[in-house]
Amino acid sequence: MSYDPDHLLHVPSAPRSADSSDKPAGGLSGDPANPTLLEEEEEEKVPFSDLVLNIANITPIPGTDGGLNNAALIVNPSGVNCTFRPWINMAYDDRASINVNDIEAAHYNVTEEDVRVGRSVTLTIDRFKFVDQAQNKLQGVVKGVNSGTTREFSILVDSKAPGGLDPDGSTELTNENLARIEFVDPIIESTGIVNSGHITNGVKIRIAKYPVNQAVDQVYHRKEGDVIHVNIGGVVSTHQVTNAEAASNEPVIMTIEHGKWMEMTKGANIALWYVRDRVGNQSFGFSIPRTIQNRTYAGTSLSAGEVHEHEYDADNNEYYIDADAHARDLNYKVRLNGDGWQINDELHVTYFGLTSAGALKHIETYPVLRPDLLRVDIRLPLAFVKQLVGVSLIAYHERVRPGEPENVPSETVIYKVRGTPVDNRYPAPIVEGLVNGTLPNIDPVWIKVPRGRLIKDDRIELSITGKTPSGDDVYASDVLRVTEDDPDYIWFSFRYQLVFKPLEGSAFTAKYVVNRDAENPSQAVTVPVGDIALPLPAPVSPDAPPPEHRFDELVTKGNLRANVEWHSSIALNDEVRILAEGSKTNDSVPTSWLKVDGTWYGDTLPFYIPRTLLLNNRHGTVTLRWEVRTPPSVSVRRSLPLIVKVGVGLQLTECPTLVEADPVSSCRVSLDPLRVWTPFARTTTFRVTYPMDRNDWVTLKIEGKAGVGTPQIPPKRGVPDAGHDYITFAWLSDFIAAYPGESFEVYFEVLRDNDTTESPRLTVQVQRFPAQTLNLLSVPEAVNGVIDPDKANSVQIRAWPFFRAGRAVGINLYSTTDLALRRAIDVTPAEVSAGRTLDRIPTEYFEDFADDTDVRVEGWVSMDGYNCEETAQRFNVGIYRVRRAAGGIVREIDVGNGPTYIVVSRDGKQVCVGNGRTPSISVIDLENNSARTVNTVGSIINGLALHPSNSNLYFSVEGAPTSQSTPILNISNFTFRYPNWLGSNTRAICLNPGGTRLFVGTPAGTHIYYWNAVTERYEGNAANTVQAGSRAIITNPQGTAFYSVSESTQRVDINSRVRTHSVANNGIASALAHSPLFASLERLFVCVPNLSKVDIYNTYNNGLTFVKSLTGLATPRGVAFHPVKPLAYVTEFASNTVRIIDTTTEELVGSIPGFNQPTGLACSEDGRYLFVCNFGNNTVAVVNV
Repeated sequence: MSYDPDHLLHVPSAPRSADSSDKPAGGLSGDPANPTLLEEEEEEKVPFSDLVLNIANITPIPGTDGGLNNAALIVNPSGVNCTFRPWINMAYDDRASINVNDIEAAHYNVTEEDVRVGRSVTLTIDRFKFVDQAQNKLQGVVKGVNSGTTREFSILVDSKAPGGLDPDGSTELTNENLARIEFVDPIIESTGIVNSGHITNGVKIRIAKYPVNQAVDQVYHRKEGDVIHVNIGGVVSTHQVTNAEAASNEPVIMTIEHGKWMEMTKGANIALWYVRDRVGNQSFGFSIPRTIQNRTYAGTSLSAGEVHEHEYDADNNEYYIDADAHARDLNYKVRLNGDGWQINDELHVTYFGLTSAGALKHIETYPVLRPDLLRVDIRLPLAFVKQLVGVSLIAYHERVRPGEPENVPSETVIYKVRGTPVDNRYPAPIVEGLVNGTLPNIDPVWIKVPRGRLIKDDRIELSITGKTPSGDDVYASDVLRVTEDDPDYIWFSFRYQLVFKPLEGSAFTAKYVVNRDAENPSQAVTVPVGDIALPLPAPVSPDAPPPEHRFDELVTKGNLRANVEWHSSIALNDEVRILAEGSKTNDSVPTSWLKVDGTWYGDTLPFYIPRTLLLNNRHGTVTLRWEVRTPPSVSVRRSLPLIVKVGVGLQLTECPTLVEADPVSSCRVSLDPLRVWTPFARTTTFRVTYPMDRNDWVTLKIEGKAGVGTPQIPPKRGVPDAGHDYITFAWLSDFIAAYPGESFEVYFEVLRDNDTTESPRLTVQVQRFPAQTLNLLSVPEAVNGVIDPDKANSVQIRAWPFFRAGRAVGINLYSTTDLALRRAIDVTPAEVSAGRTLDRIPTEYFEDFADDTDVRVEGWVSMDGYNCEETAQRFNVGIYRVRRAAGGIVREIDVGNGPTYIVVSRDGKQVCVGNGRTPSISVIDLENNSARTVNTVGSIINGLALHPSNSNLYFSVEGAPTSQSTPILNISNFTFRYPNWLGSNTRAICLNPGGTRLFVGTPAGTHIYYWNAVTERYEGNAANTVQAGSRAIITNPQGTAFYSVSESTQRVDINSRVRTHSVANNGIASALAHSPLFASLERLFVCVPNLSKVDIYNTYNNGLTFVKSLTGLATPRGVAFHPVKPLAYVTEFASNTVRIIDTTTEELVGSIPGFNQPTGLACSEDGRYLFVCNFGNNTVAVVNV
């Protein structure tokens, strides 16, 4: 039998009001006008053994009895309320108690009135009685006429919010430990735009492992059953973390489905997320937000509106509204004229914001009667704006036109709201029938919850809490769901006798929770009940003096003296007695009634509690209360309790011990951190010794650096290890990493009889690491302390003691130019597997270094989780000299067989190579200087064209099936596609500068074919205007013309598709290149290998005019312009050289030797490197230019 979260204290069901009247409609169940209905049949009683524990604010967990989160533990300052319904044979003086983990946590003695009215019993459990992060066993016990127990209930207690604390309190609702949402699709991620084509199968997003700071204690990390809530523009999608995801460090991938995107506001939206664990703890704040553009609307959208009163913060590049600067409503401006509005259209304006109390929305409507107006101002309530202080206001409007199925939305606008925060909680419930603010004796008591922003099917749990004048807890609650019949209020009713009668002379507090969100309860209302009566003070005892109130049988040899000091509530001839109740004997022993005659009136009343009662409760407590009655009435008033601790107080005289440490003095030891790391056991072993009791709870506490340095060690029972007089706490030694060269303190606490005693403290001084232990940093490529800057270099740090993922590492290089190579970046699992960190030094860092320049390399690791250099452990300092090897070639990278054609990505991270001997494509990753080669269709590759902004590589082939003659390779995932549009072999190929159009020629035809690279549709050709068998083509940088070479060099206007110029080459040209956009001269360079020349043409003013030839070249195969400098480069296949051309004088000015049959070449966009195909040795040479 699992816990039923809605099985609460039984109260009569209240009617649902169909209007906004102050009272429920008459004649319905629970209506005061029909009192007979209040006597409806009560819920059937069951034996005590069959009772279900009704625990306040418990979270249902399938397959278990539920869980308690942090809000449930602290919402009631007195503790967690647990209620027993009346049971069969419930009798006067029955002692009902609740045990938590086999220890009594609270009890109550049933009164005659409880039995008469059938009142439930509520016990309050101190939250510290629960063991956090664990399953707790709860069981009800009754002793009396019919003793018995309930079954055992297993309750998960977890008070830790997933994701950990917000590391930056200045960011209000943003928790930097919850990373920003990332989109799997690289185009969406880079542009921040989602269009209709993206959402067909949903949009995948990444939620990084939380918390971002992996050094935060494990209790805050991602767990199975966590529910991630992604909120984009107010539309929420959820994902429950699986066991595999909880165990992994990889991001969670979840899909925002098509329907969710259709619900969202069109235009800009705020995207963020938060997480709730399975007991309902919600992360502190929301993730780092980002803006995403929802462009899924099929039609046109309206122009964005504007809040007239907004301001702009240039320093933060932020539009904002200062809520404190305004005293009246604000205005949202909407343009009408010229935006397609018509008479009788309706303008709907939606204001939206996401706060810690949930989503807030407000809608304004406006009938359009004058569409010719330039603009209209729509009210933006200031009260709504003030609710959004600290978060963002999103505003948009829609055009609603009769007869049209869909509204036309506008673009959204987003403003940060600044000002003084207001209380965004749900409003307090309203108690009906009060007289001068006090609840009189009326039955039933009606309490109504304002409908407000509640929606249909919301679950409302209203709770009543209070303390009787004598200090006993009272608790009741009821659950209702919002229906369409609740336009203004949701009505609850409670019976006065059951709930409020015991509170007469005191007060109660009412509040409610929506949809079990105990983290965000409503505002509360506190109401007095009847005439407020001051509680009767507790008795006093000279034998149990404050503050501990302990009876020590070694000091007091007789009975316990207990006195009732004179009080105004005691009248002449009243009778007074004391009740004494033992916590271990579970019995209640009264003294005789003392009549207050003239002798005692106005004086202290003495009583004696038998010594035997106290000794029978040794190491427990005896609770004393006094009662007063006025004969002949038997009704009594009871005082507040005096709780007397019995027995010699627990004295803890010994501090803990640490087995692996060496003693220094009393309660001070020295620990070599290498003693608790490989090759030794990675464990710290603490032992505690004291006079133990099996009912004790013993907790070992470590005080020092927060986070990594203070692990939460589970408590143990006060039972010694087998055959020993101590309890051992063995814990992983990872936390020692926070303390080399520093110290921490260890002590233990014993919880006995609801009293916590603390031991003396052990100071553990952790020794520094020996210098050689951290001599781990090096530049592995350096030879005898010399770095060759023309080669790939890196900084390596080999595994250090306590090496683990999540520790921040910093590396700095100091020289004529300093470089922060690694900025406090966490060690990754891959680095842990490799047993080292390895960070590549950017080659450009050394570019301006003269030979024999010194470079100092420093590294550190934050082992305490603070991620700062000040408290980090430092590695050895590496000192190196920079000296270049002879030659301009930096390195050679192996590629496929016969590299011939080459292109470079605009971001300079990848180089694509077409290989000629064996048809294949090689893609070089320049970040790690490695290449991946994939075979292609066909027998010959004739050319390459790389898209400027996505991962598509287009290439031309011969010998392939006609349906595969123009393949596309995605260089991100190495997948091929074959749009079937040409149907023949292909040769010349290029893209226009924007990447929107592809031009392709054939080996024998006179056509250059046009292909739309966006829609992937054939667009026609430049028919019969181009020479047969074009060898290569290229566009000018303006994208207005392309040039074709073979036996002639020809120019074609792209838009008209007309050939405008043709100049004979007197030989067969094989390659060409056009000068960059901002070059001083507009030139086309054409290689004619069999004539050993490069022809130069002037392309200015849509022309093609021969300028000159550079002759005497040894089989020129490829040509490329430098993107910045006035230089060009041409390969000499026969001489293994690259020649340099000054494009200002148009003369050969130099050469670079050392190649092996160079063919194609290309320059990086930033002009730093030239990449040259070595056909002879199947490599690409990287040249520093």
